[in-house]
Amino acid sequence: MVMTMEGIVLSIKRGNNKYNPRQVILKVGEDASKIFHQLIGRKVVWTHPKTGKKFIGKIIRLHGKGKYVIAYFRKQPPFQFIGERVQII
Repeated sequence: MVMTMEGIVLSIKRGNNKYNPRQVILKVGEDASKIFHQLIGRKVVWTHPKTGKKFIGKIIRLHGKGKYVIAYFRKQPPFQFIGERVQII
């Protein structure tokens, strides 16, 4: 079982007419389709580098067929966190 791993924030989930800044697309280091059942429901934590404030989210589903998952954050993180590393606990 995978204990803790890292992911990278790629983008916010968006469509043609609207976007949801609380849902984020993450790139997982491994192939997410192989460990899909272990990732669902796990916490995602990102700490703001200047203020130290923590933003906590939860992985809700797989995105596509590869290494991407969608995480839902309770509070909307700032847009500067795109491209940053997050901890998957």
